[in-house]
Amino acid sequence: MSDTPDILDTHAAAAEAGVCYDTFRKQWRAWSDPAHPAFCQFPAPCRYPPPGQRGTYGWRRSAVAEWKLHRERAFGAAHIQPRGVHVSRQKAASALTPAVLRLRAELARIMERME
Repeated sequence: MSDTPDILDTHAAAAEAGVCYDTFRKQWRAWSDPAHPAFCQFPAPCRYPPPGQRGTYGWRRSAVAEWKLHRERAFGAAHIQPRGVHVSRQKAASALTPAVLRLRAELARIMERME
């Protein structure tokens, strides 16, 4: 991690976003690319490794926290589970994608028609 407290490395940004490191490492580009179908408006890194070299990316803690707040407002508190029920953070985060929420709403409409 950088000596600047507002800059997060990949591990810390994954923890802040609430997903496992491997998921974050493989998906952050899709989350921040508007042309990608999985676009989630995730903030792009504020620090890149030098061109042609391997290195660390850096995200602003404030930008990731703001993204997280917007996601929580958009999806409500539906991700909160009752005590005693264990759901992994990764599973809970993947269950709140817009596509899953649309499918849930569609299923609810179908079930209402069947009653």
